[in-house]
Amino acid sequence: MVAGIVSARWLAMVLCISALFWTSGRAMAGQAGKYNAGYTTLEVDVYDVEGNKVKADVPVWYPSTTAESPFKYDYSENTVSTGLAVEGKPAEGGFPLIIYSHGATGCGLSMAFLTERLAR
Repeated sequence: MVAGIVSARWLAMVLCISALFWTSGRAMAGQAGKYNAGYTTLEVDVYDVEGNKVKADVPVWYPSTTAESPFKYDYSENTVSTGLAVEGKPAEGGFPLIIYSHGATGCGLSMAFLTERLAR
């Protein structure tokens, strides 16, 4: 019985996510590639495992009307070149909010190519 409940929950989740992507894709089909990728970093207060308040940098990509310029992501010993509108003017209008989570041991920039594309 537990396996049946788990399977039903997974199926429901997959169907909901598929419907979300399908409707979002249809709604945004005319918008794809219309904007440049804006980029900024927000500094937010968070709490570490001991309960101490610390600062964390949160990268944010968004649709922008500012022209993109060459930009390099610094991954310690490696860099990745791209084009971004750093601190660019946000595009006017309503856009979906997409939150990317890199996981417990990941890097917030690990999927920059995807977050850039979603912003465009």
